[in-house]
Amino acid sequence: MTRALLVLRHGEAAGERGGSGDFNRPLTREGASDAARVGCEMKARGWIPDHVLYSSAQRTQETVVAVLAELGIALTNARVRSEKMLYNAPLDVLLHFVSGCPSHVHRVLIVGHNPGLEQLVEYLADAPPLRKSNGKLMTTAALACLQTQANWRELGRGGAHLEALLRD
Repeated sequence: MTRALLVLRHGEAAGERGGSGDFNRPLTREGASDAARVGCEMKARGWIPDHVLYSSAQRTQETVVAVLAELGIALTNARVRSEKMLYNAPLDVLLHFVSGCPSHVHRVLIVGHNPGLEQLVEYLADAPPLRKSNGKLMTTAALACLQTQANWRELGRGGAHLEALLRD
């Protein structure tokens, strides 16, 4: 059975990075528009998640709301979970959440932050993904689709194929 892991970085956020207010930074108008565009693209490609995990930071929540609105999925749906530990999560924490996904789930959407998301995509991809000229892999509102035959618990280094990387 083919499984897909959709890795989405939040949209562009207002305010300064870092500091005590970082957790509460909202999306900019452009960030909200980009998040809705990602949702439209996911719908067009048939990438409807069975399970959604997202950081509880404000910009990530707003990204998820915009994406799910385009997909017709309610934020209150039982398969959608906010996780505080995903806020600026490192690779090992992201892998913990992915490996903990139920075995019957075919398509997982995880929404979070760099640098962890870049590390996750690079770690799981069977070939090195191409970075942009500025060195970024997961720009704001970038969406990576990784496909695997592995069970979520067994997914490891190089265990998935990067089917698509959508970004500006």
